[in-house]
Amino acid sequence: MRLYLMRHGTAEQPDDSGADARRALTAQGRERVEAVARGLAALGVEPKEVWSSPLLRARQTAEIAARRLGVPPKRIHLTPSLAPGAAPRQLLAELANRRGGGDVLCCGHAPHLDALLAECIGLGAQPRTALKKAGVACLQAALSPAEPARLEWLMPPAALRRMR
Repeated sequence: MRLYLMRHGTAEQPDDSGADARRALTAQGRERVEAVARGLAALGVEPKEVWSSPLLRARQTAEIAARRLGVPPKRIHLTPSLAPGAAPRQLLAELANRRGGGDVLCCGHAPHLDALLAECIGLGAQPRTALKKAGVACLQAALSPAEPARLEWLMPPAALRRMR
């Protein structure tokens, strides 16, 4: 299966309320995620499911990407395994136990996605990359600790936005 890791788009700045989970995408963030999703579609990305952190900015990113990539809303799955601070192995175990097959697009946060990427390709959970907002990595994943995934590509959002 292909596993796509997408960082959420640009979100509102944190305020003093401590309501990080409710930070929404900005207008520019929504526009850029839409353009990135068009680029993913141009590359032929066709996930069967979209998984997301439950935090608002990641959910909004997932909804925009799902709509553009033809994934029905009922195939969007919220999981705390994509929230900041979750252990990368937690998500991999969930993915390995899911019903059905096909590719999955996961929308989440930095540095969690960078740690997940490192873990998947066998480098431990120490982040080795820094996905930009709305950046995407594509892995050919076996979801087995004994068999590391293969990094197929890692694209900055600016490159994806230019694809037609």
